[in-house]
Amino acid sequence: MSGITEQEYAAWMEKALQALYKSKPLAIAIVAKTEAGNTLTGYYNANAQDKAVFAHHIQSEIVLDIIKANAAEIKAMMEGVDDGTD
Repeated sequence: MSGITEQEYAAWMEKALQALYKSKPLAIAIVAKTEAGNTLTGYYNANAQDKAVFAHHIQSEIVLDIIKANAAEIKAMMEGVDDGTD
């Protein structure tokens, strides 16, 4: 069995934990997709409002990822829109 330091995500996790430590968190959420395709969630001191805020931030990042992935198509569509300023 290999240790966590041998995992491909070890360096990322170390940086994330360092940033977390420096920011003095009041609540923490961890979310992961497992090999089996399940979602693993864990929370420290997070109430329902904290979880809602975490979810909102994740959803905002999803929207940004979708926009970035489709930027050229969105730009082309917007160029063809008459904004009524003629």
